[in-house]
Order: sequence, then C-alpha cells, then structure tokens
Amino acid sequence: MCIGEFQLNYLEKLIPPAFRRVWQEGLSGDLFKFKVCGAGGGGFILGVTRDFENMEIALSGSKLFKV
Repeated sequence: MCIGEFQLNYLEKLIPPAFRRVWQEGLSGDLFKFKVCGAGGGGFILGVTRDFENMEIALSGSKLFKV
C-alpha cells in the first residue's frame, strides 16, 4: 500500500472532496499518485508522475506546478 492509498483509506478528511475521485483514479492507474503534505491547515497535495504532459491533460482544469 502506498502512502496516498493509506491517506485515502484512513485519513480521507484530509483530502478535499473535489480531489477524491481523481485521487482514486491515480491509485488505479500508473500515470500519477497523490500525497497530502503539511499539517495544521497549511498543507498541500503533492502529485508524482513520470509523464507530466499526460498528467496535465488528465487533470486539465487543475492548477499544477512543475518542480
């Protein structure tokens, strides 16, 4: 089980409702995975992929930052 799957299964309240469907899609496929980072309400969602261009297409409408 990856950390993103653990967070979805056991810490679902940390994941914004708008992200839960796409979070599950990421776990079901190989294109990307998500992880909640931070604490105390100042957190963010970290996405990991090997194919940023296709992830942008899959998540069109979301604000993504490439680092």
